[in-house]
Amino acid sequence: MAALPWAAVTQFDMPKAQFLELLLGAVGTHPNDSVLAEHVIATLAAMALRVPANCERVKASGGARVLTGAMRRFPNAVPLQRQGCLAVRNLVGRCPHLREALLEVLLVLRDACEHFRRALLREGLQHR
Repeated sequence: MAALPWAAVTQFDMPKAQFLELLLGAVGTHPNDSVLAEHVIATLAAMALRVPANCERVKASGGARVLTGAMRRFPNAVPLQRQGCLAVRNLVGRCPHLREALLEVLLVLRDACEHFRRALLREGLQHR
């Protein structure tokens, strides 16, 4: 799903808003599937990359809530956390006004970064 380019999505006979609704709804339907959540978040990140209109669509469709929920549910899923970071970067990169709307996600990211920093210290893997 993450490898599906947004341009390919427009080939379907389905409005973008409906596609986004189905995509976000899949995470709610399967709340214990971290791999699905990872791919949905990766798709959000790809959609938001350099396309301010898509950033607005993601926000309006509840993408921030899905992003926050998945990152909170799966704090140890490194690929999901990475995709979450990329999604936030892409969402606020072209639309700085979304920072306020994504404040909760940013707080989750701060907590995740601290969690991973401590894990790296425990494992002796911190960059010197």
